[in-house]
Amino acid sequence: MSRRPTLNLPPDAPLFISARQAEALQVGWSRLSGPAGHRQLRGIYRTRAVDAPAGATDPAEVHAALIRALQWAPGEGKDIASHESAAFLWGCLDVAAPDSVHLTSIAGDRRRRLPGTTGHRGKVLPAEVVERDGVVLTNPARTWLDLAATAWEDQLVVWGDWLVHPVWGGDWDAVPFTTPKDLELLLTHHRGRPGIRRARAALDRVRVGSDSPRETLLRLALVDAGLPEPAVNLPIRDA
Repeated sequence: MSRRPTLNLPPDAPLFISARQAEALQVGWSRLSGPAGHRQLRGIYRTRAVDAPAGATDPAEVHAALIRALQWAPGEGKDIASHESAAFLWGCLDVAAPDSVHLTSIAGDRRRRLPGTTGHRGKVLPAEVVERDGVVLTNPARTWLDLAATAWEDQLVVWGDWLVHPVWGGDWDAVPFTTPKDLELLLTHHRGRPGIRRARAALDRVRVGSDSPRETLLRLALVDAGLPEPAVNLPIRDA
């Protein structure tokens, strides 16, 4: 049985590489375009099967690897992961791996039009951009605001409760992703953005202390039914 050709890259080579990255690894175009090359997107190649022994199997790892390769491509440093891609990498509740990679131009005056990606543009402040595991992406608070353009209000409240509550990070002493005050400040910097009114309405209903999405949705349902708003995880002690 014939062996499947490979690019013969180092064992620690990334799962996806751009043509520019391949050049840095001394992989010529003839090898990339030959039987050993497996094009994932235009200018982006998979170096091995995802289920190979050295391949990533976690969907978030695969998505992050693809974004890292895209950020090596021409225009690197100008496009950042955002919207559903950033939400998925941050572990945002109920956000599945997106079908395409969502990228926002920091310059704000162009939108990447590459098959397999969804381009966005708009003002992005330097403080709203971070690097995590080699991926440049919007921070959790800015990602929440970007999702407001298409999400329904109750879902934004669920995500907002998750962002401001440290317990969901796995430790009572953990620092939350953000605070209600920081989210309020964020909205003042982005007046007129799509979804800004929905984000403001959702922020008014965000509370620190909700332990689960179902708890948040129950609280919202009680209030919408005209009942007094319940306290969130109020400590009750027996003397």
